[in-house]
Amino acid sequence: MITQKFYLFNKAYDSLHPSMLQALAGIARECQRLDLEVSVCGEMAGEAMGSLVLTGLGYRTFSMNGRSVARVKYLLRQLVLTEVQALAQHLLAARSASEVRQWIALFLEERGLRALARGGR
Repeated sequence: MITQKFYLFNKAYDSLHPSMLQALAGIARECQRLDLEVSVCGEMAGEAMGSLVLTGLGYRTFSMNGRSVARVKYLLRQLVLTEVQALAQHLLAARSASEVRQWIALFLEERGLRALARGGR
């Protein structure tokens, strides 16, 4: 029963859904206001699209699987922070995770980095 419930939850959960991004943005803003360090540990931090969005929202410390470090580092070093921040603000108004992914893919494609967007849903 637990496995079935987890499967159903996991199927419905999408870290790039606009409501999730809005929640993460609120956490980042509140931590910044209170001068608290905030970090993200997990799958989203280790994915190219996830780390890009998290960086744009104000997160600077990530913990991820060791296999993801080089790719995420490479991606973030290729980008201009102000552009990533502007993209993240735009994504907060998206209507679906699919739309978020499309905007991120376009952003990366315009910078010659679309191959790094692989993975995710």
